[in-house]
This record gives sequence, C-alpha cells and structure tokens, in this order.
Amino acid sequence: MLHATWRFQPTPDNCRATAQAGRVTLAISAVHAGPIRLVLSPLAPEAGPPAPGTRVELRFTGPAGTWQVRGAATHGNAAIFSFGASEDALSRLLIMLSGGTID
Repeated sequence: MLHATWRFQPTPDNCRATAQAGRVTLAISAVHAGPIRLVLSPLAPEAGPPAPGTRVELRFTGPAGTWQVRGAATHGNAAIFSFGASEDALSRLLIMLSGGTID
C-alpha cells in the first residue's frame, strides 16, 4: 500500500491534482467545460507494461464511495481514463480526493 498527499496546481482555466508515492503517480486534470482526465503511471510495474491501446480498468474504494472506470494503456507504461464533464464525473473526483484504495 502506498500513501500520498495531493498537490494542487490551479489556473484560471483548469486544475491539476497530483499524488505521488515512490514511482507511482496519479494525476487528475479538470479543464473548464471539458472532461476530467486521470493518468496513472506506471501500470503494474512487476508485470511489465501493457501494449498501448490495451483496455484497462481502474477500481476505487473509499469511505465516501466506490466506482470503476475503463481506460486505455498509453506509451510509457501509463493509462489514461476519461470521466467526462458531468456532475457524476465531478462526484467521482471528489470521492477520490477523500481517500481510498485504487486497484
């Protein structure tokens, strides 16, 4: 299990939140009137990187709720997940910021 603290970098048009623990980085970007995106890297370092475009699933469980989202592996052993720009997407982001576990 890794523990990290969120670091926020707001600008007038977007906000980026990053949590890093060791080699693992979780970055969330929210753009005004655009989709919320999450990037997780590296993916399964012990198993080796999946091929770019491979579908991956992220499951989150925390005291404020549980959700899952599908994304795709990218070059550089990372995955990107798009949450859209709805109130549901924002709710998932807020639930994640409250703390929990990612599988």
